[in-house]
Amino acid sequence: MAGMKISHDQGYLLLAFGAKKYLDMAYVCALSIRHYDRERPIQLVTDVDAGALDYGHRVFDLISTIDVPRAACGPMLKLEAYRYSAFAETLFIDTDCFVLKSRIRRIWEDLSEDYEFGIPGEVKKSGTWYDMPIAEMCRAAEIVSLVQINSGAFFFKRGQVAESVFAEAKQFHDTLGNVTGLLHYGTTPSDEPFLAMALGKIGIVPMPVIDEMGQALMLTTINGREFELDAFSGFPHFRKGKTLAYPTIVHFPGVAPREIYLSLAEKFTLRYSKNDWPNIKARLE
Repeated sequence: MAGMKISHDQGYLLLAFGAKKYLDMAYVCALSIRHYDRERPIQLVTDVDAGALDYGHRVFDLISTIDVPRAACGPMLKLEAYRYSAFAETLFIDTDCFVLKSRIRRIWEDLSEDYEFGIPGEVKKSGTWYDMPIAEMCRAAEIVSLVQINSGAFFFKRGQVAESVFAEAKQFHDTLGNVTGLLHYGTTPSDEPFLAMALGKIGIVPMPVIDEMGQALMLTTINGREFELDAFSGFPHFRKGKTLAYPTIVHFPGVAPREIYLSLAEKFTLRYSKNDWPNIKARLE
């Protein structure tokens, strides 16, 4: 992994705050990124001093230490991604994700050309999300529609559009509080409803979740089946509903299915850490 030319024009952003396991997850996520993209730097933003990391500089090109109270650690920190990022163009990826295709390099070209803020999603006016009617969420936010998303991966360019998305999302949180009443794995509110409202207010057109060819920037394993996910084949796929999908980034909310996640984590660490890094399975228990 040595010898990569570092540029701040485009880069990946990972956040790891709170429990130590999130740092370990960021590490294996970064290994997957680096396997498929050696051109773009990876920035880790964490509450741990860089000198305390036992693997950091072997995969992270930039480490930014931010002092955040433990009570504030959680998905809401994604709403600070614009402020944290060191890049002109950023691809944020959750630490419970793996990049599994070299197509990520082509995706960068498409994102840079077509989007100021790019995220897979669907414009919605009705239905239920976060156990709340979407129409009620829209009424609370005083918007016509929102963009239903999973925020495991999203792209943004530094500029007025992306800055407005994050500012509006934080304003919705400040104004409405935890409007859905749900907590992210029992911890803090999720960022997703507030980003969804902001995207709806600004009129951001989302990327297709799955395009007509079955390709996807990112898909979650939720409601997935028939998983064929290998670290190095470059051909990940699984069924999402009735669709056979080919995601470039696979998101494992709740680290599930756990056996698949741990198998991928182990393969990346064994290839790149050799014998100088402890067993990932033991570290994530």
